[in-house]
Order: sequence, then structure tokens, then C-alpha cells
Amino acid sequence: MLTARSASRGLVLVTLLASTRAQTRRYSGRGGGGGGGAPYRRRAAGGPTRPATPRSRDDRGGRAVSYRREAAAGYDEWAEVDDGAAVVGDGGEYDGGEYLYGVSSVLCALQTGRRSATRLLLQDSMVLAKRKDAALVRTAERLAAEGGLPVSRVDKHSLNLLTRDRPHQGVVLQAEALGFEPMPLLPPPPSEGARAVWLALDEVSDPQNLGSLLRSALFLGAAGVLVSEKNSAPLTPAVSRASAGAMELLRVHSSRNLVRTLAAAREAGWLVAGAALEESTLPSQLDRERHTVLVLGSEGRGLRTSVLRECDAVVRVPRGEATAAAAVPAEQLALVDSLNVGVAGGVLLHELLHGGGG
Repeated sequence: MLTARSASRGLVLVTLLASTRAQTRRYSGRGGGGGGGAPYRRRAAGGPTRPATPRSRDDRGGRAVSYRREAAAGYDEWAEVDDGAAVVGDGGEYDGGEYLYGVSSVLCALQTGRRSATRLLLQDSMVLAKRKDAALVRTAERLAAEGGLPVSRVDKHSLNLLTRDRPHQGVVLQAEALGFEPMPLLPPPPSEGARAVWLALDEVSDPQNLGSLLRSALFLGAAGVLVSEKNSAPLTPAVSRASAGAMELLRVHSSRNLVRTLAAAREAGWLVAGAALEESTLPSQLDRERHTVLVLGSEGRGLRTSVLRECDAVVRVPRGEATAAAAVPAEQLALVDSLNVGVAGGVLLHELLHGGGG
């Protein structure tokens, strides 16, 4: 039996699919016969290729990107589908921007005002009396009202669609995207005061790791964060959620050539310390009087060789030797020989800023 609610949801899905189809952008596929060359549309039976403008494949939140094999109009191609390009909730379509989700991220975005927002979406079945974060949700709603931002009550299913089933906590903000702020050169080291530490990230492409590092940098008091412009995770809603809103508060800078930026930092007086296991030392053994740039590489691959060459020192997180590890055979302990970059970065930042090394 067709009810008004099911009919409404059907209309929501139809509208969403129609809108996302209209915003499909063509891509070269990793497994579609391309070797990383120019984007293309490939004819099923030969013929010329048609270039297209590529977009990041690392955005898995908010403006979430999915890929599907498509054969249409005589083409066999990869298509990028921007599933978050159109919002449907209370019967309307809200074009443009992206969809920030989670109470902390949305609240931080509303408090800082760095994003130009369109509307706040709240789950219509949310019962604040049963939530520990009720005060935060009310604050977000108040800030939206004070800023003249429309507040819409929508069903959970629609919010799930917008966030691709991410943990939105019933709170979603439609707003413009945040980007990196270019910084070809680091500022000179401070002339006085406690050790300053910049965090530099060499092609960290995982959104969860980037979000974790931004959260640690903000909480522990890093002087700033610099990423390589290429092959880094963009500042997406997924990164903001993983950072617990720290991304909304921090200015994240980018360098087109991280190697040159680090070389210039060394000449200016910064101590550049890369994180790696091989031929490394403990952070406590670094010069405590030197202001430091801590450089972290991507998960698995680590720092690029060209970046390592610009490091004055290489540091590592020391491994523990007791408690649970004692019950694990030595040959099995060797299978887990490091921390992920998000955790390692937090430990090293703490050691440099607050531990025996600083």
C-alpha cells in the first residue's frame, strides 16, 4: 500500500538521482585501460578520446564520490557521480556547496563563520531530552538563527542520503567547501619563547589520518599545519568529522613544492625532523632550543626520498616492552612494527611540545 511517506521518499530518491545524473563528470578509470594519463571518454569501438577535468578521488564524505561502470551513448567509461550535489529533504532541492555532518564539525563551522552556509538540516525525529549533546545541538540551532540561516527539519533517510550513511548525528550543514591556503614559505622561526613546532604532511591522502592529525595539532598547540598541494586528502566533511571540528578552526596551508619549502625552512633556521623507522633517533635527543618542523609521510609509503634529503634529523616513536606485549611471541610482535601516521603524529607532537624533548 502506497502511503504519503513512502511516496515522498520515492520522490526524494527520483529527484536526487536526476540531479546527480545531471552533474556526472567524466573520468579516466584506474582499471579502465588508462595508465594514469589524461582523463578520457573512450568509445566502445575505437575513435578519438575526449578530455575531461579530473577531480580528487579522495573525497569520501559530504560531497561523496562514487564510481560506476557505465555504457551509454556508445561509450564505455568511468563516471564520477557527485552524490552530494543536490540536497532533498523537505521537498526542495538545495544546489551547491557540500554537506558538513556531525555536531562538533557543524558547531565549529557556525562559530567560526569561515564557510558561507546555506542552511542547517536537523533530523525531525531527534529527541534532545535523550541526548547528552543536547546543549550543543541547541547552540548550533541558535547560531544558525542568529545568522539568518534557514533551519529545516528533515527525516533521517534524507540525511543518510546526503552524507552517504556517515555518522551525521542528526545534524548537517549545507555550506561552501574549505580549501588549503597557499604558503610557499614558512614564517621565520620565533626569536624567543618555547619551542615552536610546525606539522608538515607529505602526501597524506587518507581523510581519517588527516583529520586525526589536525585534531592533534590543534589540541597540542602546533604552530601550524602545512600539506603538500598534490596527492593530499582535500578538506572534506569526512576530514572535518575525523578532526572533531578542528579543521573548521585551523588554517591548513599548502605548498606546491614541499621539498623547496622545507629547504628554505632549514636555511631560515628551522630544524626539519622527518618521521621514519630507519636510521632514526628519539625526539628527546633533538636540540631542545631549536624550533622544529615535524614532517610525516603517507600511510605505508612514508616520506618521499626527496623529502627525506631535506631533513636534518629522522625521529621515531619508541616501542614499548612490557604488559600485553610480553604474552605475544617475538616473531609475531615483528608483524606490527609501527603506528599509523595519525597516531604517530600525535605522539611525536606531544613529545616535542610537552615531553622530554621540549
